[in-house]
Amino acid sequence: MQDAAKFGLARMPAVEPAIAALVVSPEEALRPDARCPRPQCRVTDDLLAKAYDAAARMGRIGNSLSHLMLALSASLQEATVDASVHSFGDASLQAFALMSRELGRLMSTLVQARRQVWLAQSPLTETCRRTLRSVPVEPGEVFGSAALEALERTVQARQTRQQLSGLHRNRGEDPVHCAIPKVLEFLQSLLDGGRSPATLRVYVAAISSRHARVDGNTVGCHRLVSLFLKGALRLRPPQAQRAPVWDLPLVLDALCLPPFEPLAQAELKWVSAKTAFLLAITSARRVGELHALSVSESCLRWNSDGSGVVVGITDYLLQVLPGECGHSPSTGCGPAAHLYCFLSLRILVGSREDSAGTDPLMSPEDIDSQVSSGVTGDSVGINTRPAHARDGDIQC
Repeated sequence: MQDAAKFGLARMPAVEPAIAALVVSPEEALRPDARCPRPQCRVTDDLLAKAYDAAARMGRIGNSLSHLMLALSASLQEATVDASVHSFGDASLQAFALMSRELGRLMSTLVQARRQVWLAQSPLTETCRRTLRSVPVEPGEVFGSAALEALERTVQARQTRQQLSGLHRNRGEDPVHCAIPKVLEFLQSLLDGGRSPATLRVYVAAISSRHARVDGNTVGCHRLVSLFLKGALRLRPPQAQRAPVWDLPLVLDALCLPPFEPLAQAELKWVSAKTAFLLAITSARRVGELHALSVSESCLRWNSDGSGVVVGITDYLLQVLPGECGHSPSTGCGPAAHLYCFLSLRILVGSREDSAGTDPLMSPEDIDSQVSSGVTGDSVGINTRPAHARDGDIQC
C-alpha cells in the first residue's frame, strides 16, 4: 500500500523524542526505537507494538479488499443479474465500512495504551498526564503535535512559576499574595527582555493558577493586567504571515512552452496539470467542485462547431468557451490559443476514453497539486455573472 505510514497503517510509530526524554536518557530518546527503561513496562510496550503491527497489516489487506469489492460491484452493475445480487454487494460494502471503522478504533486504543505506558514512567503530574492522554490520535504518531504543544506550554508555565517565585524570594515577597504592581513589574521586565505579547499571556495564566484572588478576581482578569496586555499588543503587534506572491503572466508564459506544448505531443500528466490550472483560474471554483466534474455523456457536451464545451455535475454547469478563456501572456510568448481551456480538455478527455475512462474529469492529485487557494476570478478579469447566465453557470 502506498503511503501506508502516512495513514497509520505501517509499523507502530516511534515515541516522540520530546516525550521519551522524560523517561530515558537523551541518547536513548533520539534512537528511532526508544525502549522503556523498566523491564515490565518494556514487555507491555512490545506487546502493544506487535498488536498494532498486526492491526496495520489487516488494514492494508482491507484496503486491497475494498478495491476488489468496488471492482466487483461495478462489474455487477454492468451485467444483467438479479436485483438481490446488487443488494448483497451493497450490504457487503456497508459491512466492510463498519469493520474498517472498528479496526481504526482498535488501533487508536492501542496508541492510547502505549501513551499510558510511557506517561506512567514520566515525572509529570497526573493532570499533565491526563491532558497528554486525551489529545486526539494522529495517524502515524504516538502523541502528535498537539501533545507536544501541550507539553511545551506545561514546561513553560512551570518555568514561569519558578522564575516568579525566585524573583519574589530574592526580594523577600510572597509569590502567592504579592501586589498587582509587583506582577506588572515582573511582566514589564519580560517585555523589555524581548518576550512577545503571546508569551506574556502564558506567564499571566501561570501566575493566575497560583496567585491569590485580588478584589474577587484572578490576576489575569484584573483591570490593570488586562490593560497592560493590551498595551503590549499595541506596542508589538503580531506579524501576519502572508501567502507567497506569484506572477500570473509568468505562469501563463510557461503554459505556452514545453512540456505543455504542443498539446498533441505533450505527456498526459502535463496536459492534466495545464487543464486543472486553467479550469481553476477561469472558473474560480472551489477544489471540491472541480473534483466533482464528470466526463459522462450527461455532463459533457461539446458545441456542434467545436468552439467550446460545457462540463457539468449535478448541481451546476461549468461553461468553457474559447472567446474569453484564453489570455495572451504579457511577454508575448505565443498565441492566446495555447491558453484555450477547451483545447486541453479535448486532449484530456480523449486520453481518458482511450484508457478505460473513469468518470471523474481529473483525479484529486491533479487538482490539489495545481490549484492555489488564492486564485479568484478577479485575478484574470473574469465576468462571473453575464446577463444571459443562469444561477450556477459561469462564463469563462
